[in-house]
This record gives sequence, C-alpha cells and structure tokens, in this order.
Amino acid sequence: MAEFYSHVERNDNQEIVWCKRLLDHLREVACASHRFIAAMPPGLARRGELEELAYLIGIAHDFGKYTRFFQGYLLRGENHGSAKNHSFISAVFGAFLCHRREYKDATKRQRDMLLCFASILFHHGDLDNFRKALAWVLDYAQPCKRDALELKAKHTLDALFTKQLPNLLDNAPFIEAELEALYPNLPPLREFSQEATDGNSRFLTELQDAYYAYSDWMEEGECEMLNFELYLLFSVLIDADKRDAAGLGTQSVRVEIPPHIVQEYISRTQFAQCEPVVAQMRARLFETLNQRAKELLLEQRVYTVTSPTGSGKTLAALNFAIQLRHRIERERGLSPRIIYALPLTSIIDQNHAVFESVLEQVSDFEMNPSLYLLKHHHLMQVSYRSQDLLTEELPVDKALLMIESWNTEIVVTTYIQLFYSLIGNRNRFLKKYHNLVGGIIILDEVQNLPVEYWPLVNRILRWLAEQGHCFIILMTATQPLIFQPDEAPELAPDPSQSFQVLDRVDFYLEVERQPLREFAERLKDQLTSDKSYAVVLNTINASLECYKLLTQEFACDSHALFYLSTNIIPRERKKRIADMRQMLENREPLLLISTQVIEAGVDLDFDVVYRDMAPIDSLVQAAGRANRHGIHGKGEVRVLRLTDEDGREFAPWIYGKLHLWIANRLLAGHEKLGERDFYDLVRSNYQQLAEKKDLSHGEEIYTEWWQSANYERLKDFRLIDERFDYAEIFISVDEEAEEVWQRYVTDVMRQKSFKKRQENYLTLRSQFRQFMVSVPQKLTKLFFWDYVEGDRRKPGYIPPEAVGDFYDSETGYKRLPNEEAMIF
Repeated sequence: MAEFYSHVERNDNQEIVWCKRLLDHLREVACASHRFIAAMPPGLARRGELEELAYLIGIAHDFGKYTRFFQGYLLRGENHGSAKNHSFISAVFGAFLCHRREYKDATKRQRDMLLCFASILFHHGDLDNFRKALAWVLDYAQPCKRDALELKAKHTLDALFTKQLPNLLDNAPFIEAELEALYPNLPPLREFSQEATDGNSRFLTELQDAYYAYSDWMEEGECEMLNFELYLLFSVLIDADKRDAAGLGTQSVRVEIPPHIVQEYISRTQFAQCEPVVAQMRARLFETLNQRAKELLLEQRVYTVTSPTGSGKTLAALNFAIQLRHRIERERGLSPRIIYALPLTSIIDQNHAVFESVLEQVSDFEMNPSLYLLKHHHLMQVSYRSQDLLTEELPVDKALLMIESWNTEIVVTTYIQLFYSLIGNRNRFLKKYHNLVGGIIILDEVQNLPVEYWPLVNRILRWLAEQGHCFIILMTATQPLIFQPDEAPELAPDPSQSFQVLDRVDFYLEVERQPLREFAERLKDQLTSDKSYAVVLNTINASLECYKLLTQEFACDSHALFYLSTNIIPRERKKRIADMRQMLENREPLLLISTQVIEAGVDLDFDVVYRDMAPIDSLVQAAGRANRHGIHGKGEVRVLRLTDEDGREFAPWIYGKLHLWIANRLLAGHEKLGERDFYDLVRSNYQQLAEKKDLSHGEEIYTEWWQSANYERLKDFRLIDERFDYAEIFISVDEEAEEVWQRYVTDVMRQKSFKKRQENYLTLRSQFRQFMVSVPQKLTKLFFWDYVEGDRRKPGYIPPEAVGDFYDSETGYKRLPNEEAMIF
C-alpha cells in the first residue's frame, strides 16, 4: 500500500475532502503527549519517565490502523467486522514496545506495560479495569484455554491474530520504515508477531507477571499511584488525539495575565454603595488574601477562605489566584491554570461576566478571549475564538473539543465538570485531567457538596494537592468540615471576628407551626411600602400556593409581586432576576415568592427574608439575600415552620431528617440570633453532622475505586440525583421559542447524519434550553411526545396553541395532579 491514513473528513455527499496521514498523526500525538507531560510541575514523581512513556503511547495508540481492514473501512466504508477495530492490537503492541525498553527495575517495566496497555485499549471509550483484557491475551496464547474464552473475547482475538497480524506482516517493510523515523530501534514486526502468539515467550511471560502484580495491587488496595499515572497518560493521549484528528493542532498557547489586573479593575469600577463596616471587611479580605499569596508556604497546598456573604470573596479569590500564579512562575517556572468551580450554572454566568470585565483590560483579550477565559457547563453557548487557530470562530464540534480540554488560563465551571473529571472514568471528562495538574482550584460555595462525600472529596483533593501539585481553596460563608484546620489553614482574616463585627441582619425564629394559608394572610398585613421582601419556600407546590394566595385571595397591591422557581423557563428566570435587581437598587417595593433557587450566589438584596425551616447552612445562605451591603437599616430573616392543609411540614419533603434534627436542636431556645452568631452556629452544625452522619459511603468509593481499581464503584458517585420520574418539556411560549423549536425539528430531529445532527444541536443547545422545564412525569400528557411517537426519553413539546392550557406566564408549568387526563 502506498499510503496509510488515520482520519478523513467527508462533505455532505460523503466525498472525502481531507485525509490525515497515519504517520503524521502518530508523530504529532506522540510529540504533543510528551510536551503535555513536560509542562507539568518539576516535582511531579517520575515526570521524565512519564514523558518518554507518553511518547511511546502516542506512537503505538493507532498502530492497528496500518491494516487493510481499517483502511478499507476508513476510505471506502467496507465492513470487516472486528478486524477493522484498532485499539486492542495497538494496546498489545504498546505493551510490547514497553517490554523491549531498557529498565533497571523489572517491576517498573511491568507497571509501564500496564499503563501503555490500558491507555491505548480505552482511548476511544471510558477507562475501566483492564485485568480481564490482559487475561484474554494470555489465555488466547494457550491453545488449551483458547476455546474456553467468552464469545466477545474470542471474536476480538481471532481478528487480531488470524487477520490483523498476518496483514501487518505483509506490509512490515513499509510500516517499519515509517515507524523507524519516529521510534529508533523499533523491534521488527515479525518478532512482535512471534512473541504475541507464543505462550512461552518472554513478552507474554512478563505480561503475565504484570497481570499478577496488578491483581495483587488491586487486592491489597495499592493502585493509587498506578491510577494517577494512568489518568495522566490517558488524558494527554485523548486530548492530543482528538485535537490532532480534528485538525486543531496540539500546541498549547499560553498567555500572561497582568499581576495587578484585579486591583486596576476595582479602582476603575463603581460598585454598589455599602456600609463602612462592610466596605472595611471587603478591603481587609482583599488585602489579606493578596498578602497571603506572597507569603504562604508553597509546600502547603490546601486552604480555606471562610468569610461572610457579601464580603467580596469572588474578586479577592481571583486576585489571590493571579498573585499566587505569578509567584509560582517566578519561583518554580510554572504557570498554573486557574479553575474556578461553582455548584450552579446561574452563578457561573454571573461570575464569568465579572471575570470577563476584569480581563477586558488586557490589550489582546478581545481578539483571543478563549486563550484567557472559558466558561464550561452543559447549558453554555458553544464558542471558541483565538487568533492562534487562524479563524474567528471554530465550528461548534471543534469548539467543544477545545473547551472540554480546559487549555486556557482561567476556567469558570461547574462542580459536575470538575468532580466528574477527578472522581470519574468517562472519556470526555478525563480529557482535561492533565490540565488540572499543577493548577489553582477554587471551590466556591463549597457547602453544596453532599456530606456523605466529604471523606471522598478530602482524600482525592489531598492526593491532587500532594501528588499533582495543585493548590486547592475551599471558599464559602458556611465552611463545611471537609478538611480539619491542620489540613487546610484558613486564609481569611479571623473568620469568627469577621462575623462578630457585622450587624447587617437578625434571625427571628418562629417555633410554632403555621399553615401556609395563615402565613400568606398575615404576610399581606405586615408589608410596608418602604421595604422589599422575599419568601423562600421548600417546594415548588408550596411556592405556587403561596403566590396564588397573595394574588387572588389576599390581594397584595402595595408591592410588585414576583415569582421564581425552576417551574419557569430559564429565559424568564434571568429576566426576572435582572428586573428585581434594578428595582431593589432603586428602592422600589417588591415581594418575591421563591424556592431555594436564590440562595447560592444570586446577587439580590432584600430588607426582609422569610425562610421556611431548613438546615443551618441553608438558613445562613438565605440570610445572605438580606441587607447584603448593610446600608438600609437592619435586615431581617424570619425562620418559619410552615405546613400544608393536613398539618405536615414542608421541610422534611426536601431535607434529610438528620440535617433538620440538628437545625432544630441548635435553634431551640432562641427567639433571636444576630449575624455574629452565624459562624459558631455553622461550625456546630457541621461538627454534629460529621459525628452523626454515616460517612462510610464516600470512604468506600475511594477505597474500592482509587485504591483497588474497581471502576464500577464510580457509579455510586452522583453529585446530582438523576430523576427518572421527571421529564423535560419544551414550551413554545412565543414566536422566538417556536422558531427555536422548528430549527430543532429541522436541523436536529430530521437530520440523518449523526455528525451534522450533533453539530446542529450544539449550535442550538443554549437557546433551546432557555425554553425548557423539568417536571414530574405524572404531571405530563402523552400528546407532548406525539412528534416522537411516544419516546419519552426525548424532550416533550407544548405547541403554541396549547401553551395556555399547560403554562402560566407568571407561575410557569401548571401542576394539576388531580386532573383525570394526567397520567402516571
């Protein structure tokens, strides 16, 4: 064969318009993988050895594409069954190359054979335990065991040894001449064939030793370092492979962030007026963190920042990270990436906008925004622009590849994206793993991490800090006890004192249960025109009932009335938050009826907040929506115990019994608490949770997955419960929505090409999601899925003519559980 190719691109007529030479692809992936490892912290264990290993893996990862079976499939669409697959034979070849390298320590060679084999075997899928695949190779080489193999293994290895290997030998002179240029002293392919098929060969004997060593490490819980190195090598391979295959290049372009950019932004920006005490607190936090970045020991890498709501943590933390980055550049010769993670997409958009404003001061930011700053979450608009790629805007599929790599200086992202990369095995999440190593990771609103995962998060973050040389900062007003003080020193200036000097808000505790109806009637009579109010309820149904009472039975005319929950389409939620923010700044009287959607990070500032009973940290977060700037007199948070018509409290429907038991216990005997009490209240809450909550679940995941390589256990790690009893419904509320829907039908549903369908959906996704709500399936009608023949795995659709029957412009989706037409 005159030429071998690794990838092609076809036009809409399925004509090949671009080919990638296999030799070029192997070279570029190998060199990029080597380069990615070389860019990691100098103190990384075995960095030099991993550089060489990454290069070898890059050379071997697509070796199986040298067969006529793959080439026929790639160029002409021929169906050669298992013989066209290339990962398994490439994995065996990679292990063989590693076997033939010079090592002083046989154990290291066996370890590297395992790393090569696994990285290549799974590079088109998710990481998994590979002991079974090793056993297949070893058993196939023994005629007495070959026929006992399971059918899948037999088909795979029959294709490898009876079709792929003989064909490779037919082309051996050409292949060897090509690969010799990339890998000097390449063993002859005939030797590879002989040793891979002879059950007594030195190669298979050593592979068997590696298999037994791996089995021992699993049983003894000693797979931590092997897993870490596997994640690194797998990550650099799949990132380099996907980028080169997409024609995006594999060079990592780094740009500088001026050290004083945040200070300059603050000096130029007009911020909301605040009380002197609050202004002093913000200035003190900023200056303290700025100084700590210059003084802290670089060997200590996990820290906390505990500071009250409204203390300016976001900009103070960004400045801290930039100052620390410059210090590490000076002292260690490394430029850490900054990862800023948050629990909710709404506050990601908010923080990203602030960071964008800061970075706009850089002269070339407008031309190269994606080199400086990325926003990554599942609802984002997919966009990547950089002069380095010689294009104004990448096509969406290629833009998503670049975004998912986190190959930029500052990334604003979700906990889902971050933690499923650290505690997961999925290919698309692990692509960014190598860019986390050596980084500065800020976890904002860290109290949102479930208590049962505290031990897991503690151990994996400590591993990342110690072995991956990452700096971890856990930041919140309500600091959970994920780390003990000796593990994670506090960076903020005396958190207890910060709460003591503040006097912006008081808690008033109403211990008597009261029906929601009585509360609504009483609330209407308590409103005064000079104040703004928010009512935060625990369930959507309770919020809807409260809003209905205040608009229909107890007409509230003195205040503009707003409703907010996930029952409303996202576009409308954003608009209402913006409208309320403007009214609050103008001191116009308003009343908001809401669920917990406003508690974490939403920048709204009310005079009085009514909060139905909740865990302590949620109550304190709700207090952060009252008198944030301390300039309108004392704010109030009134904690209630609301019930339905049957006398049942709403809180237990949402929160665990232990969280509520602790909250009731800590609040018992108090009628009023001040902001100065919050710090001790939160610490007592978390101490009791840590003592009484069963935390073994997280510990078991770490032990069985990270220490023992049982990847199946990762299924038990879920930051968000998947609600299979909920359905996503697109609501065509107006002409804009209907236009988006019709584009979805035409460009996605009816598009036959998978690639085009995916590209079109990514282009449309951000707009499409603005008109969707997630509701219980029992509250939906079958005709919502008529257009997909009843397939309820796909989004439901409410057409314009039916919107009035199922969606209210004020309160959102109409929940009518007693209507006979409702199903399930």
